[in-house]
Amino acid sequence: ALLDEPLTHLDPAHQARLLAWARGEADAGRSVVLTLHDPNWAACHCDRLLFLHGDGRWQSGTPADLLTPDSLEALYGPGTATLAMTLTERMCNGFGMGHGGFIFALADSAFAFACNSYDERTVAQHCSITYLRPGTRGKRLVAQAREVARSGRSGIYDIEVTQDGVAIAQFRGHSRTIGGALIAPAASGPESRNEKTGAASTETT
Repeated sequence: ALLDEPLTHLDPAHQARLLAWARGEADAGRSVVLTLHDPNWAACHCDRLLFLHGDGRWQSGTPADLLTPDSLEALYGPGTATLAMTLTERMCNGFGMGHGGFIFALADSAFAFACNSYDERTVAQHCSITYLRPGTRGKRLVAQAREVARSGRSGIYDIEVTQDGVAIAQFRGHSRTIGGALIAPAASGPESRNEKTGAASTETT
């Protein structure tokens, strides 16, 4: 059986049921190949894994071999992002093809997640896109972003948008950090405020 992202749009209970069926097929001696984005499901149900990196690199091995902190950081860590969307009728142009603006928005969003993955506020300073093939109504598009370079406050990211595994657009984004963190640090204890001065203090243990 070949299952291409079979967990998409399923709730956790149905995801577990589908993967239990796939595991049963494999235990019965049948070959099952499936694509997943959640390493937790892969660890529970798969005998072997294949990691595909955005720059063409790949890794193959058992879950014990590949599901390590270093491998997972390289696959999912800072500087990378993967987003997907389905082209609806409202996202198509007068020719019935996916409108370039929506494809750009998908790639740009992946770019934003990738360049902000270091928890430093980062914006775009220049973007460009080349459309290679038309997007098809009803198809699921996947945008994979990877960091090409990062030095000081500047970064360069390449985003490939694919449909059925075939590239339909190539996007390059230049980023610029503007200072400040995206995620506020958690308080180490309950906060209290002095009613006279208005000063706030945090208890620590």
